[in-house]
Amino acid sequence: MNKKLLGLALAAPLFLAGCAATSHFGVPDRAAHVPQWITDYEVIITRAEASPGARACPDKIAKARELAARAMELYWACRDAEASALLAEASRLAAEAEACVGPARTTELGADALFAFNEATLTRRGEAALNDFAQGLRGASVRSIQVVGHTDPLGSDAYNLQLSERRAHSVARYLASQGVPADRIRAEGRGETQLKVTPEECAAQGAKTRPALIQCYQPNRRVEVTVQ
Repeated sequence: MNKKLLGLALAAPLFLAGCAATSHFGVPDRAAHVPQWITDYEVIITRAEASPGARACPDKIAKARELAARAMELYWACRDAEASALLAEASRLAAEAEACVGPARTTELGADALFAFNEATLTRRGEAALNDFAQGLRGASVRSIQVVGHTDPLGSDAYNLQLSERRAHSVARYLASQGVPADRIRAEGRGETQLKVTPEECAAQGAKTRPALIQCYQPNRRVEVTVQ
């Protein structure tokens, strides 16, 4: 008697007694137990399904489940070698899905909402904004976070570069204090090198006084946070 028939013979009294049948990968069991190698593959695939990577690569998870179900049908047909090969492929896809990351997402935070003008110390309003941002990262699979500070063109190039760097590092330190892994955060400043509103555009709008220029240049004062 082969192993499946023996398993069926052993399981028959259980079924007759009204015990519910178990299943693996959605395929009902046809014996009282399955070998450990099937259980091991099931642990790997189930873990991947519950990972953040599964949300980034759902197609890989779906394919892994499909292959695993087919493997179980082959196993119950006494085609162990084919079943093992399919489960190995399903496990490989599941591992790839578990390691998946979504596309990079950049969030622009207005520096005027984070800092007082010409300052690099976070205001309470700025801390509140970063609290919300950090909350959105909890539970996510984060590979890296790049924090980039930008300034307007008022002042010297050197001063603006330094200010943008200090602001970026203030944001990075605060995110780390809120539980974001510090070793995955990189901060840098780019000063006034990537203006969204140029002096020429402000001049065309008639902005000539310092208050008018501060208002016109507002979009330039920002911190961009890119999450991968």
